[in-house]
Amino acid sequence: MANVASASSTQEDEETRQLAKFNDALTSLIELFPNVLPEVFREMLVRFNAEKELVEEVTKHLLGRPDIWLKGRLKPPVERADIPASAKNSRPPKMELFRRSNYRLAAKAALLHEFKSLSKST
Repeated sequence: MANVASASSTQEDEETRQLAKFNDALTSLIELFPNVLPEVFREMLVRFNAEKELVEEVTKHLLGRPDIWLKGRLKPPVERADIPASAKNSRPPKMELFRRSNYRLAAKAALLHEFKSLSKST
């Protein structure tokens, strides 16, 4: 029984480290490329998951072939001179952060319960 609890704790620790790594990389990329939608970075970070230097790898691919990765997914330009530089927040919105697996499972269960008449294949 102790081995099961230990294995579960180890998996949770690994998931916590992975989420922190992804969210830190997401924050760094949003600071580097403020005009790119966070969904682009999320897609790229998941794809390059095995890389040790996620931010560098994503940056290399984004600068090398923006046509492949961006596909028009840029934020609309906002020209506001009245906003001081310190007030501009480069932190990703909370809804854009990577989530734990138990959160994703709970959200999926809630959606399936709410929309049970819809097809599950799509």
